[in-house]
Amino acid sequence: MQGLFLKMDSNRISGLRPNGLTPALEVRVIRKWVPKYRENELHFVFVDEEGMGIQAFVKGKYCKTLDSKLCLQTCYEIKGYGCTEPDNFTNTLTHPAIMNLGNATVITSVPNNENIPKQFFDLATRRRAEFQAKTEGIVDYIGLLVRRIEVKKANNNKPYVVLAFKDCSNQDITVALWEEIATDKTRFNRAEIEAASAPIILAMTGLKTKTYYGRGSTGTLQLSSTSATHVYLNPQTVETELLKEM
Repeated sequence: MQGLFLKMDSNRISGLRPNGLTPALEVRVIRKWVPKYRENELHFVFVDEEGMGIQAFVKGKYCKTLDSKLCLQTCYEIKGYGCTEPDNFTNTLTHPAIMNLGNATVITSVPNNENIPKQFFDLATRRRAEFQAKTEGIVDYIGLLVRRIEVKKANNNKPYVVLAFKDCSNQDITVALWEEIATDKTRFNRAEIEAASAPIILAMTGLKTKTYYGRGSTGTLQLSSTSATHVYLNPQTVETELLKEM
């Protein structure tokens, strides 16, 4: 019986491990982006019917091919990939493996599977975000917007926006969205957010964590965007319902 459960688990994202078995998977493409300083790579987030997500990447000349083959919010069967350990620079999720796509990867479009979620977040608690800040790690985070969106300018005179939130622990936190995200409507639809009725809940992916030590400060958690950041308005999560009641 135990062997049966292991076999079933191995055919899901939850069963993937570095250098382990790589069965055919049916997934939905949730996000894709090019990491900063890794212009020869293209990264994805896939989710399966269990609601488990995993990051995947492709390098070099195969980026263009897979970019055209793997469309957002579309379901596919994927075979012929490898699994490796995530690297600290590009990894955005807590899954122990990352999928390596390439020349041998076979991608087949399948009918839309309504049982596969259309969103996926690896949301961090306040405690995990503070722990990640020790190494400036990457997290997904969610919060209740408590002030108007502020527009500021960085030292290089480039614009960015600051979002002020209450998180699920009822603590204040700010998120800086740098120009590449703040000016991209596919990543951050400011007009839609500002037109939304309160309460406004935002989930943000791929945020860099950092502890800021100001004068007399014991350390304040701050979050900022990366090339993997996408901002979602009122996502369908348990945390969203919790924040609405705050």
